[in-house]
Amino acid sequence: MKVIQYCKNLFVCCIAINWCIANATNNRIMAIEGFQTPQAVVATDSNIYVSNYGIYKEGKKETEGFITKLDKTGKITELYFINNLNMPRGMVVINNILYIADTNTLKAFNLNTKKQILSLQINGATALSSIVMRDSNTLLISDTQAGLIFSVNIKKKSYHTFVAIESSLGGPNCLVLNKDSVYVTTTDINKKARGNVLRINLETKEMQILNDFNNHLEGIAVLDNGNIIISGWDKKHETRFYKISQNNKVYEVDLDEQIHNPSLFLIDSSILWIPDILLHKVFKITT
Repeated sequence: MKVIQYCKNLFVCCIAINWCIANATNNRIMAIEGFQTPQAVVATDSNIYVSNYGIYKEGKKETEGFITKLDKTGKITELYFINNLNMPRGMVVINNILYIADTNTLKAFNLNTKKQILSLQINGATALSSIVMRDSNTLLISDTQAGLIFSVNIKKKSYHTFVAIESSLGGPNCLVLNKDSVYVTTTDINKKARGNVLRINLETKEMQILNDFNNHLEGIAVLDNGNIIISGWDKKHETRFYKISQNNKVYEVDLDEQIHNPSLFLIDSSILWIPDILLHKVFKITT
């Protein structure tokens, strides 16, 4: 059985030279309101973009999905920066083009003009989740329900299945690249609040299970020092943040009790941006 150490002290929780997670009393937390089921966050040099599913009532979708634009202070500058989307989730920016995983379609928009320049439907996809850039022409996109990670050539507008994840490991949720591997959080699509952290070699596609958790896993980040940060929630929908050290020790990090369902977070310099699905807020934590 894995031993998870509880981490509440500022120095114990330090995860990078200038980047630490600690108890909320040691952080500046800003709760930004106005979102509609926010899913993921991506940053450019001057702006933050948040994907929104829209409003759901009694399990039915009532509004369209959209992208919100903020400045780096956390001020919403354009709530409906890009609209008429379905269920936008993961995003990545390449050469001022915003790529969005929207249900079963990869969409792309020019950030200056908002003009849509790509709409690539991916056969076999049902719930596209996270996007990472492998190189200037290639994206990797996870699909949680299909249990697949797709490789997409945005220049040729073509795609293929990069790897299939066994259902026993859960569906691939969030992706992050580090050196020669892609790190993956998985979640049980049967909603049993069980997930894994995987490492997949980009060339050989050899898969390694780094850790397993009795929680629903969402976001993941690999820091410069090799430590891994993951987010999720348990069966009671209580927030769980973990640090996995280089020697594979797991620390549970106490962020703040007011965050309920953290989704695909972003670490941008010394700032942690966390979209909260249930509260319809984005939390900006400056450390």
